[in-house]
Amino acid sequence: MKSRFVNYFLIFMMGSFVGYTYEMCLRMGRGIEFINKGYSYGPYLPIYGYSLLILWFFNKKIIQKKISIHNINISPFIVFINVFFISTIFEYISGYLLELIFNKRWWDYTGAFLSVNGYISLQSSIIFAIWGVFNLYVLIPCFNFFLYSKRDHSKKYFCHGPILCVYC
Repeated sequence: MKSRFVNYFLIFMMGSFVGYTYEMCLRMGRGIEFINKGYSYGPYLPIYGYSLLILWFFNKKIIQKKISIHNINISPFIVFINVFFISTIFEYISGYLLELIFNKRWWDYTGAFLSVNGYISLQSSIIFAIWGVFNLYVLIPCFNFFLYSKRDHSKKYFCHGPILCVYC
């Protein structure tokens, strides 16, 4: 049980850090000055951590099962569709609730193609679907390999080190 909680916490932190990195790269690519966009201290945005956990819970059995049609693994496609819809719904609800609670819009897609109330757009949904599939199929398995590898215990420091730096 403790190991499972630690794994979920580390997935949350990884998603938060990767999301923060994505946001900062996006801002720098647009020539916008570097600011901490979130409400927390440190290089992480919790909304990305929560979304990655939700995506993991809804898709881990599909990833493990490997659904095939005519010997072609279609699990990644099903996961992509799931991630597309789950992340779009999560982003819409999050945007609405954040604006309701803080009386501030944290992002605005007004004017973007197929934007709905400025909370979601087709482009953002596709980007987040690609981001989610990459995290579910590449980053989380690599992260778990380094964390739980029995061959070399020094690999655990690779995973725990960056997280400890955030809190020290």
